[in-house]
Amino acid sequence: MRLLDLFIIEGKEQRQSWFNKIKSKHIDFVLCSNDYCCPKILVELDDSSHDKKAREKRDAFVNQVAECAFIPLLRIRQYTAETLENEIKKLYTVPEILNANF
Repeated sequence: MRLLDLFIIEGKEQRQSWFNKIKSKHIDFVLCSNDYCCPKILVELDDSSHDKKAREKRDAFVNQVAECAFIPLLRIRQYTAETLENEIKKLYTVPEILNANF
């Protein structure tokens, strides 16, 4: 999913700059709440391409966006359906995520 489709850019001073930074960035999966389809967890499945310098810079930016939005970003290197499920369940045991009002 495109970051631009997830986040609203506020403010006038750096609106275009932020727009340009997030318009072409994507996240692999977004887990949303059932009630209002609010993003609860962002998921990135990191393969070996994430070891490249340019990709590290992009990943740091995506981490910053998620942190500013108070949405946990789960990065998984090697995964199976089971490990992915377990990692997501760990995040859902955190009270702040379960009780977050978005």
